[in-house]
Amino acid sequence: GYHHKRLGITARGAWVCVRRHFHELGRNVDAEPITVVGVGSMDGDVFGNGMLHTPNIRLLGAFDGQYIFIDPNPDPLISFAERRRLFQLPQSTWRDYNPALLSQGGGVYRRDAKDIPLSPEVRAWLGVRHSAIDGEALVRWLLIAPVDLLWMGGVGTYVKASSETNESVGDRVNDGARVDALQLRAKVVGEGANLAFTQRARIEYALRGGRINTDAVDNSAGVDLSDHEVNLKTLLHTRPDQHAPDVEDPDRLLQSLTEEVCASVLQDNDRQSLCLSLDRARCRINLDPFMDLAEQLENAGYINPAAEAFPTRKDVSARETKELTRPELALLMASSKLALKQRLLEDEGFLQGSWSYEFLASYFPEYLRAHFSERIRSHSLAREIAVTVICNKVVDQAGVCFLLLGEGLVPTLL
Repeated sequence: GYHHKRLGITARGAWVCVRRHFHELGRNVDAEPITVVGVGSMDGDVFGNGMLHTPNIRLLGAFDGQYIFIDPNPDPLISFAERRRLFQLPQSTWRDYNPALLSQGGGVYRRDAKDIPLSPEVRAWLGVRHSAIDGEALVRWLLIAPVDLLWMGGVGTYVKASSETNESVGDRVNDGARVDALQLRAKVVGEGANLAFTQRARIEYALRGGRINTDAVDNSAGVDLSDHEVNLKTLLHTRPDQHAPDVEDPDRLLQSLTEEVCASVLQDNDRQSLCLSLDRARCRINLDPFMDLAEQLENAGYINPAAEAFPTRKDVSARETKELTRPELALLMASSKLALKQRLLEDEGFLQGSWSYEFLASYFPEYLRAHFSERIRSHSLAREIAVTVICNKVVDQAGVCFLLLGEGLVPTLL
């Protein structure tokens, strides 16, 4: 099967989203240095791969459950090489970072330490007056540090909305380190880890101009790759009829398709991220269709506004911007795709005709389309795959409000 950490697929997908954020801010993360604070350690999949995505990363600070890493003025190339060494070192921790490579004022400390001395460099960067603080306080200061990117790549919910209590978050072990979204000073958040922010925190941060999607958008590449792997294995291991020959060495064939499958997965990340940007632009012009759609999705049971922090019209009208945020649009995007998919699957005659094969086949790598068309046609999940491809293409390109075309949608979709 596909080795997610070796491929770094989840982190690569999250970086596709991060790159779009910076592109829309007029920044090129592939050509200029960016300052980063992160949650995680270099032995982890999402954090480790994420912090090796580009040598332009200037990682000023990071923490995990055990240690806190501080490097207030890193040399990008030297620190990149050291992070790569730690990534390749089995079960490494921040304690393994070569202290001789840290910039002046840097250090590695235990998170449970009661008295961590702060260098003048760290105090100037973070704006801390105290000469020493405990580990949990230092974590809080790192979370609200003035950086380009806050990279969430470790376990834990570290950011809540100011209106929420720690008890409501449901992550007691990190209660002492959690901050409010109003305090954040990072320009962009990459939420490669699950539930790093509460949904209300994402919205609060976005309303203050922060660039953020949701964890479901940013880290979708891992789930997407797993889905592809299952569907490809089903194709390669299931004969369309009893006379069809077995595929010779299916596992080797699966591995040979790795890069093309990963490229398809990353394209999904790119299209979803672009969809949010386009819908945000449409939302600025006319909010009403989005709120109409939200009401339809709520009535059909696809959205629970109270549980998922989706605003009412009155809530949105009270905002200075009078528009929905990216996290809210991400909820609409996911819900609208689900609603459209269910509606199309319920229509027995919808996929009748040769046209549907083009959508089904487009899901599979070129080699399989050329050599295994009969297996593709007879795939046990052919309808589901085709409908998923159609829903993604329609919503990603036309936006969530395409669903407002109503009951006439299915027969006129093409």
